[in-house]
Amino acid sequence: MTDGGVIAIVQKLAKPLFSIVKVTGPFLLSQSKAGVENYSNYQLNKSRLEAISLFLAEEAKNISADRAKLRDKIINSNGLERIRAQNDYDLLTKELNKFSTISKIKNFIGDDDVFDNEKEISDGWIDKFNQLASSLNEEWRSQLLAKAFSEELKKPGSITMIVLNSIASFDEASFRKFGQIINASIRLYEVNCFPSGHADTVFNIDGKEIKLSQMIYEISHLNLISPTDSGYINCANSLTHLRYGKRILTIQYPHNPIPYPSQILCYFFTTLGNQIASFYERDLIPQGHKNFESLIESAKRKGYHYSETELTEADYSTLGN
Repeated sequence: MTDGGVIAIVQKLAKPLFSIVKVTGPFLLSQSKAGVENYSNYQLNKSRLEAISLFLAEEAKNISADRAKLRDKIINSNGLERIRAQNDYDLLTKELNKFSTISKIKNFIGDDDVFDNEKEISDGWIDKFNQLASSLNEEWRSQLLAKAFSEELKKPGSITMIVLNSIASFDEASFRKFGQIINASIRLYEVNCFPSGHADTVFNIDGKEIKLSQMIYEISHLNLISPTDSGYINCANSLTHLRYGKRILTIQYPHNPIPYPSQILCYFFTTLGNQIASFYERDLIPQGHKNFESLIESAKRKGYHYSETELTEADYSTLGN
């Protein structure tokens, strides 16, 4: 069967794998032609992604060897020959950057994850991903892109172009600042927040102390966090659960609506900020525990029903920080 025939089968019957093919190139399928009669061999899962990563690692070694030869050619040639060698060198570098990002996708796919086999990732999304993965090779950005791709693989259309553009817009300093804010934030289901009144909290980033208020201001152009602390946790007549690590705070206000003096005011992440935060591997830090204690104190002082419990080890292993 021709390469075109193999691609047609995969596009029709194994759309998640075809999405990977659109990024890596049709040459990927040449490794699996023996299973073409049984298209189930082309279904995407964690083990196939691990096999793809091994293949890409081998291909990356070949590309690196070719790139090393071009480096010598750039040094020892001139004129048009040198320019062509430089262009080829840059092209191979982009390919290596892309392969490095794609190889990380397996790290964000679980053994039981299910892919939507009726949809493939759109060409426009793939083009944007290729552009970013090829050109931006910082390790932290590569991790974010791989996580975004893994989510888009599982549910095409769930990660917007706005999210990809946001990942591209970060510089490393902004990423580190937002990362620390994520580390200190409290989870309100799928939303992240932190209580007001802590603007002077000090964080240490790369040996430099910086206040929370300054960090919020310096990343305000990225539209990740609400610029004001006017939002509040609305738990009138309903149980609401907040979490930091294993710690769970359950609160409920006994009347509806909650009067302004009794509201627990917070900064909330924007929709974009929450999506980016979901890609981030957060750590527990003292400032986060301080925020959690502040919420407990506010609930106690303002007349909420409240209790603190702890996640089981099994749930914590699944949910993480």
